[in-house]
Amino acid sequence: MDINGWLTVITIILALMAIMPKEDMKHLQMTLPRFEKYFMAVVIFFFIPVLILFYDLSDICTGLKYFTVAWGLNPQLLAFFTFYVFVIWLLVRLFILKPKNAINDKLMNYYKDLLYQKPFDEFASFLLKYHSTKAITKNWKYYRPIFLDVKFLQGLGKNRRVAYFISQFIDLIKNEEDFKSLFSIFLENEDSILYDELRLEPSAYSISETPLLNILIKKNLNQSIKFKMLNIIEDNTVKYLAKQDLIDTYNKPFKYPANATVGHDWPTYFHLRLIELIYETAIVDNINVHGIRQTLMQSITDRMVNNMNFKGLNLNSEYPSIYFFLLHKVFDIHSDWSGKLANGEVKNTNVLNDYVNFSYGLCIEKITEGKVGSVMPKRFIQSVGHYDFLTIYFRHDTEEEYLSYMETEVILKLVVKTLVSILEKTLDEDFAKSISYFVKGQFTKNSRLERLFTVLDENGKIQEIKDWLNEG
Repeated sequence: MDINGWLTVITIILALMAIMPKEDMKHLQMTLPRFEKYFMAVVIFFFIPVLILFYDLSDICTGLKYFTVAWGLNPQLLAFFTFYVFVIWLLVRLFILKPKNAINDKLMNYYKDLLYQKPFDEFASFLLKYHSTKAITKNWKYYRPIFLDVKFLQGLGKNRRVAYFISQFIDLIKNEEDFKSLFSIFLENEDSILYDELRLEPSAYSISETPLLNILIKKNLNQSIKFKMLNIIEDNTVKYLAKQDLIDTYNKPFKYPANATVGHDWPTYFHLRLIELIYETAIVDNINVHGIRQTLMQSITDRMVNNMNFKGLNLNSEYPSIYFFLLHKVFDIHSDWSGKLANGEVKNTNVLNDYVNFSYGLCIEKITEGKVGSVMPKRFIQSVGHYDFLTIYFRHDTEEEYLSYMETEVILKLVVKTLVSILEKTLDEDFAKSISYFVKGQFTKNSRLERLFTVLDENGKIQEIKDWLNEG
């Protein structure tokens, strides 16, 4: 092959390489081992030219003739074969046997430049093509500035595939600011994988089937709480509840959806479910939770109550408005927690015992006192007081210690009007007695009922009820 033939071959090869993705070529250049770079340079710039010009060079440097044998290959054919192998090897290294990344600041700076130069989906595909979970875990300090960059986080909220991939590294986060940046992206975007997983209605027993929730709550609960996850949820929920369009929506009459996915159209429902899962998992897995947000549910309840508009509602219906449904969910959640704590099967939960009852007490106070309390339907108060609270109090397997928490944090703190209303429902439902007989001590012998009477009497509540009934 003469020099013109070689020029034609080289031109074709260079044209093919020119249409290859420049980012991949640049990446190969930056990650190829140094020895391999030097070896390729020697082959392409020295060995192949020497073979092409071998006969001309052997006339000048006669010593080259000692490298020839009669039965050997034509130097130019050998040069072409070597060049062909070189190109094939380059393609193999580019697309098949990709070099292991030499992780360093220079490479990461290149990625960061690409992040701002290319659309997010293209950049993410390029990045994940070259980097495994193992590599990222091992070199997190290099990847962190990229994954927590504002532009990357904005894109992450819209790309489920990348979001699932990145979510597995949440447990590598070591400070509150980084956690907030990443978690907030999932929480603030209603189309994120967080809401996808919550729509599956997981419980503490099935949470392992939802990757993101499993990492946040199952594997790293104390760390998530340490990094103020509950505060982030509260701030986000309160912010949502302050939106005028949501206020208008939640004040509309409640209707059960045809597909039975009740609550799935309302962000606040998912926020409540997330809170429920956090504490349910702590209870079921017997995790000694630190940093509990004592007034979390009260804050959400307070915001909803302040936004309620009772005009034009059928207050005799089960849920006059969507707000009523969401408020009922608040008390259902407390009831679920209490149901799991009451029998004492879960140990080391004194903090949770106190929190659940303290929180319930604050929430029922919000719906029964003040301006709202005067118009809140009696039926609703009786429902959340009886079905979500006193049914657990009268349950045969509720332990003495838990009964004390219920009495101290809730029953003895209820205003007399609310206490009477709830007791009327419970006495009628469970004991077929009226409250007027109960306060006189005239009721069928029942150890739990006797205990309740004694507690109320010793703390002056029986007399308060008598006075209230006489005035009424």
